Amino acid sequence: MTSHVTVGDADLAYRWDGPNEGSVLVLSNSLMSNYSMWDDTMPALVDKFRVLRYDKRGHGRSTVTPGPYSITSLSEDLIGLMDALGVQKAHVAGLSMGGMISQYIGANHPERALSLALCNTASEMPPRSLWEERIALAHEGGTAALVDGTIGRWFRAGFTQ
Repeated sequence: MTSHVTVGDADLAYRWDGPNEGSVLVLSNSLMSNYSMWDDTMPALVDKFRVLRYDKRGHGRSTVTPGPYSITSLSEDLIGLMDALGVQKAHVAGLSMGGMISQYIGANHPERALSLALCNTASEMPPRSLWEERIALAHEGGTAALVDGTIGRWFRAGFTQ
């Protein structure tokens, strides 16, 4: 069940799964997704962890606030969410942009991270021109126009056939 908490100027959506007494595992999703991207992964996790999934500002059920957003501000939102929910330490796993957030937590708040899982991520943002091209594609054809390029970056040729 989705809950909400105010962190700074954003209303962040989150969800708990798993046993109340388990170690907390935070899952941070990728750009243009929401916490439901982890749905198929949950059966493998909820026996061992208290899983916290959340929608970053501007994603899913969380509020869209004036930009620009940065990895720093999105990461500090996660620390604010953890604070609001009384989570002192957690395993932090992130995919793509979520992995960048996880890296920030490890580098700037190491006392809050029990471990990090960095999935399909990078240590720096690609050049702005790459994002401008994707934004133009999305404006012209909606998010559907981004599907082929995204699949091509994430999977090797022939994988999706």
